[in-house]
Amino acid sequence: MQKLSNVIEKYKFLLTNNTYVIEYKKGGKIYENYKGTNGTKYNRDFYFIKADGEIVGVTTAVYDKRIYGIYGIAILKEFRGKGIGTECLKQQLMICKKKDRKIAFLQTEEGYYPAELYRKIGFKDICTAYYYVKKH
Repeated sequence: MQKLSNVIEKYKFLLTNNTYVIEYKKGGKIYENYKGTNGTKYNRDFYFIKADGEIVGVTTAVYDKRIYGIYGIAILKEFRGKGIGTECLKQQLMICKKKDRKIAFLQTEEGYYPAELYRKIGFKDICTAYYYVKKH
């Protein structure tokens, strides 16, 4: 698994003058840098998350005409616990609403810290996924 800081470095080339910027109440910014369909019927938007002028995380949205999925909100460890992830999630929900999508979804594993945040913001648990591994 790659470190988040390596992922950020790898994708910094996407920052351009045509970047779409969304301002946060708490001073963070999210940058929408990549849009594509990846050969599917879904749209995919990649975002950098910025705080105090520094890229501190990434997230992705995948959506179609009806639903909006929020994937992989990842914040550098030293910036966690400062409300950046919460603001990012709220901003993603505003984007969902602006795109006139009626359903937003995300996923996490039970016991990880975002689960309670998601519930607090209003997401409801709808299913449990099971993963199976077979060693050879």
